[in-house]
Amino acid sequence: MSVQRRDMPSGAIGSSHLAMSVCRRPDYEQSDELGVKISGLGSMPMWLSVHPSGAWAYTVDMSGDGSVHAHTVSPLSGALTPINSQPSRGSGPCHLTATQNFVLCANYSGGTISVLPIEANGGLGPAVEYKDHGTTQGSGAGVHVRQDMAHPHQILLDPSGKRCYVPDLGTNKVHAYLWNADTGALTEPSELLLHDGAGPRHMCFSPVTSRIFLRF
Repeated sequence: MSVQRRDMPSGAIGSSHLAMSVCRRPDYEQSDELGVKISGLGSMPMWLSVHPSGAWAYTVDMSGDGSVHAHTVSPLSGALTPINSQPSRGSGPCHLTATQNFVLCANYSGGTISVLPIEANGGLGPAVEYKDHGTTQGSGAGVHVRQDMAHPHQILLDPSGKRCYVPDLGTNKVHAYLWNADTGALTEPSELLLHDGAGPRHMCFSPVTSRIFLRF
């Protein structure tokens, strides 16, 4: 598991699939586990994203019907304290992105994406936006065995913060939406169909050009 924010006061937070630990950053005097126990993550945490303020962190739990968990972050130890959780609106949530007011979630097994509002205390409200990329068998596109239906693998915003992108392994496409940072709405959908069997999983943006890099 990776952490999107790298300037947390005393360490970064990592996961070994079924558990999480807090570690010092490599550029500190030493890099090691701090022995901080983290609870309230569910039984199968898969991704963590820290709020821009650094005060809260959000994790996804792939077990059951899928859920998103909110936590406060200790400025001293990096320990997480549970606030609440909400359904992810799709099974197998595997990735999320935290913005100032919302958490965007990609649900791999469910074939959906969702947007949950962040409340005043850092907790999460029920999803205010939901998109179905193809939740039925046969709705996928491609020759790979895992392209039988939609499988959103990542959800992120472009550097302008105005568009949302979703690499989808199952539909063999990168889905794009216009992002409303005030309401959480995803509108004006468009898509890029890739070559057979590509199965896009993750993408990132060049910091100096208009290029997008895709991992298959």
